[in-house]
Amino acid sequence: MNSMTKHIFLSSALLYTTTLYNIPPSPVDRIWNITYDALKNNVESKSKLDTINTEAAFSNLENIEQQLTEIESSLETIASEIPRIIMGYINTLGTIIAGTGFSVSNISVGKATITFDSPFPTPPFVVASIDYTINRGEAPSVSNVFTTGFELNTFDSNLSLFAPHPASNKAVYFIVIGSN
Repeated sequence: MNSMTKHIFLSSALLYTTTLYNIPPSPVDRIWNITYDALKNNVESKSKLDTINTEAAFSNLENIEQQLTEIESSLETIASEIPRIIMGYINTLGTIIAGTGFSVSNISVGKATITFDSPFPTPPFVVASIDYTINRGEAPSVSNVFTTGFELNTFDSNLSLFAPHPASNKAVYFIVIGSN
């Protein structure tokens, strides 16, 4: 029994004894009674404060949880509006030199299929360019753009505008931009 409990117990016993036998309380009894009443009121007040603080804490937690749900929803909206971008550089053999999120399959000379690791929700925009440090004067073409990938076609240039341009493997840079 700690000293606080002993004081409360003794004070309660004295109060009971003086009340039972109609003995007027001594000055010490009065001090004990005042101390007992003060401690009792303090404990009751603290208990009420704990209840109020607990209710306020739960209310605050509910508000914070609601705010976090709203923030999460906003972040999902923002994330869906940020465009998804895939960039790549493939050499004349169709080997990936730079970039991630895609694979390359050579179909035939001058024709490769780029397949995305994960599809876009809608067909993306694709722009491709020949590596002019290796190939001068040629231009790639992009065809069959789907949510899962696209075809890349490269040709040899010819001085004649009207002569056919034979297919040829070229080093190509490309960028794909689509929705998330």
